[in-house]
Amino acid sequence: MDVFGFLNLNELALGLSNLSMFPYFDMAHYIVSVMSLREQPGALEVSQRSPFACWFSSMLYCFGGAVLSALMMADAPVAPLSNTTNLLLASLMW
Repeated sequence: MDVFGFLNLNELALGLSNLSMFPYFDMAHYIVSVMSLREQPGALEVSQRSPFACWFSSMLYCFGGAVLSALMMADAPVAPLSNTTNLLLASLMW
């Protein structure tokens, strides 16, 4: 009995490879980043005292690699935050 032939995994893999992965991988990254921020000690107190500080630290968690690479390449560190689609998606995941 061929399990792979029975489940049609080849067709499933082909179907998934044809999907646009833009929002899915970004959403997963933003969700994991925000969840790891919420696990930090004192994060709930900061979120209750200052929601803007909580949102800003969440955006730094989500776009931290891009901000650091912009600093190392002598670009503007807020340049990754200028992409409104990604910023809106990360804000929705926050």
